Amino acid sequence: MAFPMPPPALPSGFPEPREALPVESADECSDSDDCDDFHDPDDWDGQPWEVVFPSDSPLLAATYESSDGLFDALKEFCIENRMGLITLRSQKDKAKTRTIKYELVCDKSRYSPRESTAKIRNTTTTKLAANCPFKIIVQSLQTNNYEWSMRIVSPLHRDHGRSKILTEHYHWRRLTEEQMNLLVDLCLDKTISCRSVHKQLCQKWPKIPIRRTDIYNRRWKVNQTKRQGYGPANDFVRTLSESKKVWIWGLDWIGDEFRFRNAAWGYHKGGKMWQQFSSCLQIDATYSTNCYKMPLVTVVAVSSEKTSMPICYGLLNNEQVASFDWFL
Repeated sequence: MAFPMPPPALPSGFPEPREALPVESADECSDSDDCDDFHDPDDWDGQPWEVVFPSDSPLLAATYESSDGLFDALKEFCIENRMGLITLRSQKDKAKTRTIKYELVCDKSRYSPRESTAKIRNTTTTKLAANCPFKIIVQSLQTNNYEWSMRIVSPLHRDHGRSKILTEHYHWRRLTEEQMNLLVDLCLDKTISCRSVHKQLCQKWPKIPIRRTDIYNRRWKVNQTKRQGYGPANDFVRTLSESKKVWIWGLDWIGDEFRFRNAAWGYHKGGKMWQQFSSCLQIDATYSTNCYKMPLVTVVAVSSEKTSMPICYGLLNNEQVASFDWFL
């Protein structure tokens, strides 16, 4: 009978092996998209559950001068009870100058005051709760000197359990002005990945409710705003024509089409190096890993001390001889 051999002893000075390696970079973080999860989520047994409002809760016992103060207190209560609300309808005064009433329902409910004739497709995706009767009313009454108060219509939730993570609710994922400014600054830096942006935000605000999909969408919007409505190719042409740092540039346009076949450009410093070291040039081609999906070509000058420096660049439609002849 064979017995298992014990593992060999480690030499002195070596640390004991661990189950997981420490995270040393911003890209080596967990795959979770959420910074702040609800701890110890209980399993939903499929039965309706009721939200208990304490009798001494300020939401029921006090009035607020503005709707923002009431909504802030209601938001904290919803986060504690792991649920989200949306506005079903609102009502304005007779002069149509200010809103005096809001009807709030569960955001996981399909409740609609009007019957829809649209057909529901048979898919395998998770559907929202079919019928959740939870409803509260926030209103500004004359009897309360037009201060805001809350009234509970139905505290019962049905057909869904409590939220497991805070980012399940889109309206809880809205960022403050400071958080949004930092997110925009990080999105403008193309050297920082979306995962690194997500980790930096979570390190500064541990309870920030944001997903990596939100960062991808925000980065796309930031780039669209930066291009001022132009597409990637048109923005590239506009940059070449308006930039004062570009020394020389040229485009090989496709006939009867508003797109270029090849492009070449260089900067002033590269032109000076070209004049000094024009005897030895090398062409370096990379893969089409850019937004134009075209091979990027770089002309490199080699000095007498065997140091290399870029002279000019080009985007070619293909890596055939005719394209390189045009580029040179």
